[in-house]
Amino acid sequence: MFCDTPFVLITLTNFSNAMAIYISYYYLPLVASHSSFSSEDASVLISVVGISNTVGQILSSWLSDFKWTNAQGIIIISSSAACVLTYLLSTGHHYWSLLMLTAVFGFLITSGPTVSYPLIVDL
Repeated sequence: MFCDTPFVLITLTNFSNAMAIYISYYYLPLVASHSSFSSEDASVLISVVGISNTVGQILSSWLSDFKWTNAQGIIIISSSAACVLTYLLSTGHHYWSLLMLTAVFGFLITSGPTVSYPLIVDL
């Protein structure tokens, strides 16, 4: 199992993806407080990530069930977009823009863990 190179690479990718998600969750309230938002507003941002995360999980698992999709492509596209959004989260100075960025970020970060199961089965 650990001699299979694609399996080991996917495992390492899932680990780094999980760390990126938890680090973003940790620093999101700090970004909001440095932008002079209240702690209640910061907690709403975490809730928005969780809600959009659920929607993204359902949609990405639905997309990965189709024969014309590639699970690896879904993971690459969503992870790349999430990297860009991680940078953009630090530039959100208006609350509505930070809400929109966190919603899209939550939508995108879930596809890595969700779609990696069909990817492992395809291996």
